[in-house]
Amino acid sequence: MEAINEEKRTALESLLQEAIKSFVESMYAFKESAFNVAPFAGSWTAAETGNHINKSMQFIHQIVEGEVIPVNRNPEQHIPVLKQIMEDMTAKGKSAPELLPDERFISRAEMRNDLTETEQLLLGDIRGLDLSLICQAMEFPGVGYLTRFELLSFAAFHVIRHTRQIQNIYKLLQENKTVI
Repeated sequence: MEAINEEKRTALESLLQEAIKSFVESMYAFKESAFNVAPFAGSWTAAETGNHINKSMQFIHQIVEGEVIPVNRNPEQHIPVLKQIMEDMTAKGKSAPELLPDERFISRAEMRNDLTETEQLLLGDIRGLDLSLICQAMEFPGVGYLTRFELLSFAAFHVIRHTRQIQNIYKLLQENKTVI
């Protein structure tokens, strides 16, 4: 099977970096006092959303560094469906318990530092691992086992999805006069 070439590796690196940069920029639209405020009962705060993203990226890092096997299909086969899943803002997924956000105050600076640290782990994975291998540690619901390339792409799609979510949280808080 075809390996992931340098051009695709660089494109994935850029996608992840841009996704995290956009998330952090959106996060800094919040006043510190509003960063941990939910727009309505049962909603996550921007801080909780960031904490969930960070936990998810750390989880993906663990998976891609885990047990792998050679691929017997196109190593990018599931990219379109993963992207589609994350772009569908009407669908609400259920997070694994270990990926649920901590219920505590988190400052924007702490979140930025956490995200930057985890981003570096994933960028190291992109730069240093064979991205065409299939990760054995987890089967993605409804899709199957994913290659490292697919999982790391999913990480970027997931950040993009939650960037939209915190932008919506901001709008709702603005309407409630919480961020003004």
